[in-house]
Amino acid sequence: MKLTESGEVKELVIYETKIADSGNSIVPIDEIFKCVLNANCITMKPAFVTKQTTTKLNETKRGIKFSYLRLYEINEVLDVDSFVQFIKNNFNVDKLRDTLVKLDIKFNNLEDTTLFKNRLRQILKN
Repeated sequence: MKLTESGEVKELVIYETKIADSGNSIVPIDEIFKCVLNANCITMKPAFVTKQTTTKLNETKRGIKFSYLRLYEINEVLDVDSFVQFIKNNFNVDKLRDTLVKLDIKFNNLEDTTLFKNRLRQILKN
């Protein structure tokens, strides 16, 4: 039985751990999120993404909205426009100011983090 098989995981914290598949490849966050569709709180450090991650996240039908999402040490920059769609689908967008507090995104590169967050704020305020 898989740990997440019941579908009852409400909070997921993966900290200082990398999850690998049977071929020893690091599993991206979109694959992990599919296993915890009812988790409303997710913290991951590091968070591994691919160029397809935001597209795959947007294709996944979650069972619940996020209370918070914290992704740290993200290996590459996400497509901000596609990520905004993910936010709109998976957070209570009526409270955008709260969403920006409950969403913490940090890339390996500080400059990427700053640029991404500034662009994210700009899009969400419109």
